[in-house]
Amino acid sequence: PPPSSTAVYIRRLRQMCIRDRYCGQQFEIDVDCSAGGQQYVEDCPVCCQPAELTTQVDLYGNLLSVSAIRGND
Repeated sequence: PPPSSTAVYIRRLRQMCIRDRYCGQQFEIDVDCSAGGQQYVEDCPVCCQPAELTTQVDLYGNLLSVSAIRGND
């Protein structure tokens, strides 16, 4: 049988580990590859400082890159 829409959606979520530019701690983020490339702000769960994240996804929904800069840079 074909996969359910839930199974397809779960496969497009990717967990990535990034390092916070303020406190240096690593934390995980979920990247939704089905939405294409995105830009958004994620707060560090340790120090609560913002990081501006940019994701790049190809036409097939494969994650190409994730970059993070400090929210006030």
